[in-house]
Amino acid sequence: MHFTGENAFLVLRRDSEGGLWIVSIVPDGQDAIAIWNASTRLSPIFGVSTTDYKSPTNFDFSPKSHLVFLGPVHPEDIPALVSIKCHVWLTLGLFNVVLATATENEAHEVVKWARNKHLPFELWNVEDGQVTKMSTWSPPRLENDWRETLASIWQSAFRDELKEAVQEYCPLMASAISRSAGIPFGFSTELVKLNESVSELLAAFREDATNDRPYWALGQFLVINAALSRFSSQTFAGTTPIESTECHFWLHSLLGIGVATIAFRNIRIFIQSTLGDARIADRFAALKDRPNTVDLTLQFPPDEDYLGNVELKSSEEVVPLLAYFSARDGYRSTELTVSAPLAAVSACNSQRWSLLTLTHEFSHVVVRAIQADLYPSFDDLRQLDQCVELVAARAPARTTFDEIRRLLLFSIVKMDDAAAGRIAGESVELNPESLKVLLQRWRQDVDEIMVHVFDFMYFYGQDVERYVAGIWASWGTIPNISTRVLDYVVRSICAVLTKHLRRGFMAEETARDQVRQALKRLQLRDGASQYVEQALDYMTNQWESLVRPRVLARRQIVKIVNAYLFSESIATQVRGEAEISSSGEGKKEGYPFKKHDLAIHRVTNPLHFAEIYTDTLTPDVTQSAWMLYVLAFCFNYNG
Repeated sequence: MHFTGENAFLVLRRDSEGGLWIVSIVPDGQDAIAIWNASTRLSPIFGVSTTDYKSPTNFDFSPKSHLVFLGPVHPEDIPALVSIKCHVWLTLGLFNVVLATATENEAHEVVKWARNKHLPFELWNVEDGQVTKMSTWSPPRLENDWRETLASIWQSAFRDELKEAVQEYCPLMASAISRSAGIPFGFSTELVKLNESVSELLAAFREDATNDRPYWALGQFLVINAALSRFSSQTFAGTTPIESTECHFWLHSLLGIGVATIAFRNIRIFIQSTLGDARIADRFAALKDRPNTVDLTLQFPPDEDYLGNVELKSSEEVVPLLAYFSARDGYRSTELTVSAPLAAVSACNSQRWSLLTLTHEFSHVVVRAIQADLYPSFDDLRQLDQCVELVAARAPARTTFDEIRRLLLFSIVKMDDAAAGRIAGESVELNPESLKVLLQRWRQDVDEIMVHVFDFMYFYGQDVERYVAGIWASWGTIPNISTRVLDYVVRSICAVLTKHLRRGFMAEETARDQVRQALKRLQLRDGASQYVEQALDYMTNQWESLVRPRVLARRQIVKIVNAYLFSESIATQVRGEAEISSSGEGKKEGYPFKKHDLAIHRVTNPLHFAEIYTDTLTPDVTQSAWMLYVLAFCFNYNG
């Protein structure tokens, strides 16, 4: 079975008297707009073909039809589809298979199979386009005590700043867990775990607590509530009962984008099962107990897998991040959420909207946890004093952790000097207050440099060509960033600098040249980023005056990530793919997949699959749907 590329739209609306539902399949969105009323919703449906069948793109359901919605399931798992005795379309909703048949027995055979497989379904009887009967079924739902936890949260007394946000959260989470309970893929279990983490977060902000950061907590809840709202609408729209749900993503307002959510979730599961379970922040914290004799400002640390050699004393379960799509947030991560742009749903085959960009956001999650430990508290004068003393000592710190912190502080001073154009010896005099200002001013920049280097080493395997093409293609989708291109140039060169740190004074030039050559090749491609020419001008004509001083100031931060945050043993798990072979005619990079082909093959590393098949700058809705189907239904990680 293949995607044909000839797609249509499934449209549902009330009749003119507001009575019966009318269902239709039209070949183009403009046909749906032409019959639109206040009740109308629609979703794209994807045609499929076999050797002797092809889905119609226009269908009027006359005189009588039986319409079956079921899923989520790989379409080739359904025995009834082998002979294609009925019409079939695929969707991106959790009800991802839609079948239409004139035979009641055929419809009942399909729903009987679905019951046996514990798959939710809806069966509609349709006469001349009017839905005369809707029958629904979902598997039995396992209940737990999540209601008690949410009720306890609601009943707790919180500061005035938080009350409304908390009360918004409780029904939002209750709705999400309830709607996920009958759906495979473990959504409800993950939501319950997320709710437990939120409950722990809230404990510090009850009315009788001493925590004085209510507005920080409010910010967290605004993000969580927005994420939950989008996640629920996108994922559970179009589930039972279909006519009673609605997705805020209006192109998919009828059936939602549950398949895309599953694909996104599988990427998150893989990264959590490799990078997350490696607990890099905990391993890094173990360096506090390691004696130090090395002056990192003057030399490189000894070659050693510092993280890989740490023995973790206990196993801690990683809280699953809530993964959702957002046109407003785009690619973004917080302590409890991670998002991708809505455009990725129909364009993830394109490097501009590639799901590989998510690795940058997951890198932020790891680096953010490390920074929380590495940075002193801005409100703790004692910690700030200790940091000033650490820099003033001009000698190696007692522990490896403190020496890394010392190197970071030196780097931040140099970054400020480079931005201000100061010459050597004119740095700002350090005291607790001036250090606090510097740390706050440069924290985001330090975070981005560390994340870019981390991402380049772990997820891109230090492949300059793929890295530069990928990040600059994605940056090309961001409007009005011309004033930030210099920052992006510096970050790109700093990432590639990891390959050349031991080249001495030629390291920065060598990294610059590699980035420049990769951008020149990207410039030749149709649809290349509009900012590439501006970036090349910085590297060619403003290297000595603007770019090189900034890269030099960040060199030691690159060294920190290269030596102390990277582990070859952990990276091997992140980069490995057990399901590819070294040869085979018609196979792409060892995969047996053919584009648009819905044959079932196993994927253990969704990032590797996305890397291989995200091979163009041109978006293609059918190719993107095929990729989402593979990522949703073929992923099987047993690490």
